[in-house]
Amino acid sequence: MNRNEFQELLSKVRIREIDVIVVRDLSRLGRNYLDVCKLTDSIFPFMGVRLIAVSENYDSRYRTVNSMDLPTAFRAVLNEYYVLESSKKVRNSCASRIRNGEFIGSLPYGYILKDKFTPVIDEEKAEIVRRIFSLYLENKTYIAVVRILNEQGIPTGTGGKWTAEYVRRILKDEQYTGKRVSLKYRKDLKTRKKIMADKSEWYVNENAFPPIISREIFEKVQEILPESKIPKLSGSHIMAGKLYCAGCGKILKRNRNFYCKNSYSTGEKPCFQGSLKRDFLYKAVLEKVKEYISADIPECKSDFSFSDMVTIESEITSLKEKKAEIFERLFNGDITQNEFEKQNSDVSELVFTRKK
Repeated sequence: MNRNEFQELLSKVRIREIDVIVVRDLSRLGRNYLDVCKLTDSIFPFMGVRLIAVSENYDSRYRTVNSMDLPTAFRAVLNEYYVLESSKKVRNSCASRIRNGEFIGSLPYGYILKDKFTPVIDEEKAEIVRRIFSLYLENKTYIAVVRILNEQGIPTGTGGKWTAEYVRRILKDEQYTGKRVSLKYRKDLKTRKKIMADKSEWYVNENAFPPIISREIFEKVQEILPESKIPKLSGSHIMAGKLYCAGCGKILKRNRNFYCKNSYSTGEKPCFQGSLKRDFLYKAVLEKVKEYISADIPECKSDFSFSDMVTIESEITSLKEKKAEIFERLFNGDITQNEFEKQNSDVSELVFTRKK
């Protein structure tokens, strides 16, 4: 659903430039069942858009209930199942290649790949790694190390500037002792988040790399690292990840208010002093939202607050989960098709009402 062309299509739907969408089959629309249902049951009907899936003989104009018909719903589930199975095969293939000695993934800073099986030391960068460990053992802070590297014009592996987080990752990376642990995480296709795999699934190679740092030095650094952790400065928030600094272009971080993290990560002069208060941002954004809505729907009453929006969004999420639960009950034979259509139609109507 994050494809650029697909998002462009949805933007044209929102401004009423599109009223019919034709796809070869529903898998071209999306392979996530809940996302496809959201489009077919809520968004497209609300926007007055007709959806046609040619090979599946689906036309939203002629559906008899306010929900996707059962055969089409099953196809949407199978489309999602296909992605899950394909992902499983790719993971198994990668795991097999790793166990056979092939190197998969990104190399730590300080190494280059001689061939697909043999990482070797890049001496010039390896010396920077040794220096970072040495400076930290001299009681230099992350920022102090970063300032030294940036002031001397030493580039990172990507050619950018050093940051405190980059330095911390190097100091925590056990691969510099020669040990590599693979297959520690797997990605959840639904949430796109990394999940820690069971230790029995990990692949550990004690001699995967020629060591840059001795085990003794690495252990000494680990002993003092917990005393200088970088605090987590952002979290789940309605504006998190959506605000950018006008000076450096980086995403603003949050503690109580929002601020530019540039000086905290690179040790350079901050783009602006202080922070932006949340109440000020709420008011500015809300006024723009009201302005947009009143221009698009003049008769719409825009007397609402951000707390109202968050509450409604939470209710909509719960209703989406209810729709999935209803379909699962049908799939398990706990309810009949007629009961499914009635319950799904009722929930779809509630979703439509809350969105409105």
